[in-house]
Amino acid sequence: MNHAFTLNDIRNNIKEYQESVKAIGILIARPNIQFVKEQILCDINYFYHRSGKYIDFFLPGYGAYWYGHYPDEQNICKVDGVNWSYSDKMFCIFIDELERQTKWKYKGETELIIINAVNGEFDFTNTFSIWLDSAVKDEAIYSVRTFMEDIIRTSRIKIETADLRNTALIQTIGTEALDYIIEKLPFESGKKIKKTKYFIKRNLSLN
Repeated sequence: MNHAFTLNDIRNNIKEYQESVKAIGILIARPNIQFVKEQILCDINYFYHRSGKYIDFFLPGYGAYWYGHYPDEQNICKVDGVNWSYSDKMFCIFIDELERQTKWKYKGETELIIINAVNGEFDFTNTFSIWLDSAVKDEAIYSVRTFMEDIIRTSRIKIETADLRNTALIQTIGTEALDYIIEKLPFESGKKIKKTKYFIKRNLSLN
């Protein structure tokens, strides 16, 4: 789990990746929503340690070491022993930026967007997103906890498999990082989740 003020904050992170292609997640989750408190924030420290080097999840509007810099900041949780705060203002700035730079539009849902990071840049041409609160409510997925666990486990298997092979093969595997995760998810999703109204696979690029 990583905080994110702007898309450039995320871009600066992905420029440091050793992999040429890696799937990342942007988790749109406002902390005042009961679903977010019960399904995400209570496990955020666990997700941080569990995801490790395998997949990065970024949370817009959240951050650490603010020390009162933002008037509307709220202390929300601890991640790796560090206090994390949240700001509606910073959340809205990120949402506006993402809407300007892509075709994505915020629906007010708690949403996970997974995209490929390719050579230090976003690839918005192949993305998938799921409205987590609605999917859990209608039992399309059991819980955010199991959903995230399956994504992390699938990413872990993919990267550890690639690490055992040569660079040329890593490039081949990596080009479809996002599609690999979707197809290999072992829970109520995989092929089944593609049929639900909460799953959207699309090109968000403005080009």
